[in-house]
Amino acid sequence: MPGLRAPSDYTEEPPRDPALVINSKEPFNAEPRRSDLISSYVTPVEFFYKRNHGPIPVVDDIDKYSVSITGLIGTSKELFMKDIWKLPKYTVTATLQVYSHFLYQVVLVHMALLICL
Repeated sequence: MPGLRAPSDYTEEPPRDPALVINSKEPFNAEPRRSDLISSYVTPVEFFYKRNHGPIPVVDDIDKYSVSITGLIGTSKELFMKDIWKLPKYTVTATLQVYSHFLYQVVLVHMALLICL
């Protein structure tokens, strides 16, 4: 992909907030402490959980980087970053959750139900 380089190792990883609890360094997997999560109704961006499955791609030239959109839209589109930056901006409050945490909670609920039976 023009403008994007996929490193073969973890030497070019971006900086992360030192307050994150690191579960795995390579690939990077980290999350905020619970005390940091409850300090604000909205989680600060630097405390978003991080879950990667390989090295972070390096953007060599942001002007050449593009995203292709295909599928149910009918006509395929290619958007460059300059196009994306021109799009309208919206603020959306959302809940993000790592699937494994959700699965863990489901297992706990099922175990609790079995104990109650």
